[in-house]
Amino acid sequence: MLEREINIISEPSSDRNSKRVALNAILNSKAVNSQIIKAVTKTLVDPVEKCREISINIVNQITDKELLKKEPSEEIRLQIMKTLTRYTGVFTRDIFPFVGDYLEILYVSLVDAFPEIRKESLNLSKKLCLTCPQHVSLCGDKLVKQILPSLTHRHSSVRVIGVKALLEAVVIDYSALDDCVNVLLDLVRDKASQVRQEVYLLAKEWLTRLIDRHIYRHKMLPLLYAGYTDEMPKLVEYAKEMMEQVGIHYEKENEKEIKDELDYSDGIVRPNRPRVGCRRAARDNIQKITKKLVEMLGDWNVETRYKGAQILYVYIDFCEAEITGYTATIVQPLYKILAEDEVHLMNLCVQVMNRIGYFVSPDTTLSLILPALLGGNVGSFRLGCLRALQGVLAGSRKELLEPQMNYIIESLGDKDLVQNENFIVLLELSKCLVQLVEKIPLDQEITFKFFYLLVQIQSIPGNHKLVGFTDVKTTTESVMSAFASRKSLTLSELYSTYLVNILSTFEFTKWNQYSMEPNIFETVLFKSVPNYADHLDVIVPIFVSCCELDKDIELRDKCISILHHLFKLPFAYSQMEPYLAELLEKVILKNCVWKGGKKHEALRTLSTKVWKLVTEMSFDHEVWLQTTTKLFEAHILPILLSNLDDDIIETRMNMYQEALKRLDDAKDEIRIQSAALFISIYKAISDCKARNAHLRQDDKLTAIVNEEVIEIDLDQVHYETILDCMLIHLDDTNSHIQEAVYKSLLCLKPFVETKTWNDKLIDAKDKHKSTFYLEKLLE
Repeated sequence: MLEREINIISEPSSDRNSKRVALNAILNSKAVNSQIIKAVTKTLVDPVEKCREISINIVNQITDKELLKKEPSEEIRLQIMKTLTRYTGVFTRDIFPFVGDYLEILYVSLVDAFPEIRKESLNLSKKLCLTCPQHVSLCGDKLVKQILPSLTHRHSSVRVIGVKALLEAVVIDYSALDDCVNVLLDLVRDKASQVRQEVYLLAKEWLTRLIDRHIYRHKMLPLLYAGYTDEMPKLVEYAKEMMEQVGIHYEKENEKEIKDELDYSDGIVRPNRPRVGCRRAARDNIQKITKKLVEMLGDWNVETRYKGAQILYVYIDFCEAEITGYTATIVQPLYKILAEDEVHLMNLCVQVMNRIGYFVSPDTTLSLILPALLGGNVGSFRLGCLRALQGVLAGSRKELLEPQMNYIIESLGDKDLVQNENFIVLLELSKCLVQLVEKIPLDQEITFKFFYLLVQIQSIPGNHKLVGFTDVKTTTESVMSAFASRKSLTLSELYSTYLVNILSTFEFTKWNQYSMEPNIFETVLFKSVPNYADHLDVIVPIFVSCCELDKDIELRDKCISILHHLFKLPFAYSQMEPYLAELLEKVILKNCVWKGGKKHEALRTLSTKVWKLVTEMSFDHEVWLQTTTKLFEAHILPILLSNLDDDIIETRMNMYQEALKRLDDAKDEIRIQSAALFISIYKAISDCKARNAHLRQDDKLTAIVNEEVIEIDLDQVHYETILDCMLIHLDDTNSHIQEAVYKSLLCLKPFVETKTWNDKLIDAKDKHKSTFYLEKLLE
């Protein structure tokens, strides 16, 4: 195609213009063949400057094309690489002059898209490094950078050979080692076990073969530590073997410096403790390794954070107590992870704190964690601190933790922390107590503080709908049971043991509706049943003080509610009897007085219930009758009368004075209850007459009791009045009212003279629409 142009520039007699035109044609055609190369080479010395210039441009064009030209067939490219590899093995001493050419080829073939060519290229790289280390080291930096992309290849077989090639390439020139570390740290998470195994081998080889290995030890050791966390037990053992060889090598290199450690034991005995060389290698690089691991803990990728935590866990085992100086640096990212990260990562970080707690003195760890916990205002940060504390407490030895126990419990008992309404925070606080319960010394002062802290958590109000509430209750109950077992007490005995101590801490005169102490009071009172009775002399004044009318109505409601539950207990009367008069006069009756408002209505109703409960419980006791007799006119009667004008049905239903008048009430429920109330009145009269029959006077209506004349029965006029009123309501249109009045009249019948009874009922028959109940009463 360009034969004419080639002939023109090859012919010496051609004129300058013809040559110039021919050279331009060749340049524009961009063609390349041996004839063109030979002809253009001659024109490089042409006497005409323009021709020489065009010739140089053609040569440059040809050179660029030839260097970048690649064989299109993958199979042939693979054969070429295999041939080069074979030549390297056969002509070991003869390839020295051509190492540069080999490397130029490798720079292209190492990034080939065909995996098999890459693998062959990596094999060739490895052979070259072993055969001609000095020559290859001149360009080792560039070779390493060309190998690195193969470490992230999608085929695991390429990655395996890539790690092997990288091993040898860095050994002869470690100037590019920094570029490899992060890639290798990613490879320790590789899914292919063979890749991970090669990384562990690579780390061992670099740690024992590199000339300046002590400079880069902090970069390579984490690779081996990662092997200790491998998911395959076989590879864990392999990594330990590699570390053992590194330790042996370190001991031989530094025999003079560590002779004493090798010859004499430091007294520390624990299973699977790393050998001296391994521990010293870790400690020599503690600052740099810790810095790298802390960076990994703060990485955006959760897998990187997880691997960093795994390596840190292993590394602490090698550093032992030497990690103390770096604890402050380590715990900061752990707080963040433990606050709100993946569950599996948080569990691992708790284990990391466990190891720190084992090796680092509690003086150090607690001085970091507890101030951070108390100074944190954000709930999530407190969660992180509490979970970190759990790990430390679990790992710390009992004898070292005991001197700090008072400081720990006082810190955990901080008001802002323990009275938190966030049940997730309280749950983590409870878990801290789980770790303490078996380690706490049985000193009276400390155990009381521990118990009081538990009770405070138990007393936080809430319900099962709140996240964490149920777990908090379950955990604290479990801790309390374990604590009772350590003290060789039952739960009731445990609460009773500390009841008086807790009561003595109460400043109940200062309580208000926002106080936490009433909840604590309720908890210890019911948990110590029935032994609380021994301390009623302290308990009753609390009720009296907190139920004063000037106290918050919510506080009074709380205390009267506690009383209500106490009086429901089967043995309440026998225990509370000496204090009933005081409770009735100063607590119950005061809060029965009518006042407007919904809150007062609820309080009044509750107080009335307690009053009724106490009355039913102690009705047959003479002491109670005497007590109520003394209080009736001054206290009870005004309250009953005031409550009759209340608009709450339930309150009125507990009243019995002026009940007859209430048979005309607008509400049927009140009328029915009023009729039923007379049955209790008749019973009370009958019981009173029976008790005082031997003291009855001639009029049969009075008796002498304690030298005083008292009425024990009503006059017939009163009974006839009741009968007349009730007969009117016996003809009510409401069948339920008729039934209630009928039952009341049946109980009234024994108290009315027979003739009077019959006359009044017969007289009523002519006035009633229905005589059904009258006929039954006349039978």
